[in-house]
Amino acid sequence: MQVFKAYFKILRDSIPGLFIYLVIFIAISFFLSGSGKESTATTFTKNKVKIAVINEDEGGLGEGLKSYLSQIHTLVPTENDKEMLQDQLYYRNIEYILFIPKDFTNKIKNNEKEHLCENVKVPASYTGKYLDSQVDQYISTLITYVIAGIDDKQALEYTKSDLEKEVSVQLLNESISISKADDYYYFKYLPYIFISVVVMGISPILMTFYKKEINERNLCSPMTLKTKSIGLVAGSIVTVLGIFVLFLVFAFFLYGKNMEFEKTILYIINCISFLSFATGLGYLVSIFSSNHNILNMITNVCGLGMSFLGGIFVPREVLGEKVIALSKFLPTYWYVNAVEAIQEVKINPSIMKEFQINIGVQLLFAIAMFAIALAGTKYKSDARKQVS
Repeated sequence: MQVFKAYFKILRDSIPGLFIYLVIFIAISFFLSGSGKESTATTFTKNKVKIAVINEDEGGLGEGLKSYLSQIHTLVPTENDKEMLQDQLYYRNIEYILFIPKDFTNKIKNNEKEHLCENVKVPASYTGKYLDSQVDQYISTLITYVIAGIDDKQALEYTKSDLEKEVSVQLLNESISISKADDYYYFKYLPYIFISVVVMGISPILMTFYKKEINERNLCSPMTLKTKSIGLVAGSIVTVLGIFVLFLVFAFFLYGKNMEFEKTILYIINCISFLSFATGLGYLVSIFSSNHNILNMITNVCGLGMSFLGGIFVPREVLGEKVIALSKFLPTYWYVNAVEAIQEVKINPSIMKEFQINIGVQLLFAIAMFAIALAGTKYKSDARKQVS
């Protein structure tokens, strides 16, 4: 009880600095959650690509291909100069260059479909694949008419007519939402905020108890290491719960009208599970941090590293398989999994089972953190006893 009271006496002196951290990170959480603003899609429009066509065909079919591409894309006039074309492509003045050979018409009439034209495009670009598909489609359609015995002029007209046909698409809704609710983004970004605020909030207080002079004085007292550790952990838990309540109230203030009761309960359980890990991390960091500079460095590395690898700041769709496999060893991965499960339209037994697994893994991480921290406390205590 003495340690518990002493903890809050030190906390009282740290409140101004902690309050500044809270205000800053509440503002950050507000701006981060703003990335979830709804955007809508109502129509589909084709993209026009800046292209160059070098037509050397001695027949008339090559000109037909060039004319077709000029109608659906932006044709940039240019000469057949290798260096100039490379410069244009490098500076993205042109994204795709098509070379139509001299014997293009003859090859079409001989039903030669492979490697009719050459092209140069921006490496690994979707526009290059897009143009390749359109050129192949045009050539395939044109060959169908030419080998059927239709004259060149008529074949070009039929090909153009076929490719100009469009399918009318009517969206069932006036708009299609391609984003999730704002509360989803708010709770998704909270792990970064929790790690930063909790570690910077409780670690400096715990570091005070582990200062050499104070720690040696405690070793001389009748108070056991177990009693001291329980008092510090209890004080840390109360502090963390206070921080969590503050962020929860802020969430209700922003999104309370749109938050469903069942999902809110699951959000709270998920947050408390992750906060358990953050508390253990703060406790562990305080044992091995010798000054505030090291504490700041560790906090930033842990907060940002776990957030990027765990799929908080970077969508998992753009992460590689190896990165995702690595992220499974981080609690942020399982926290985000739980948030994704909560976002399901309807909570069912399958979703609840997945949610429970995610919560369980986070709690295992928390237990591991506290176990390592308590082991570290005992190790340092035994080492100091031997020295003294």
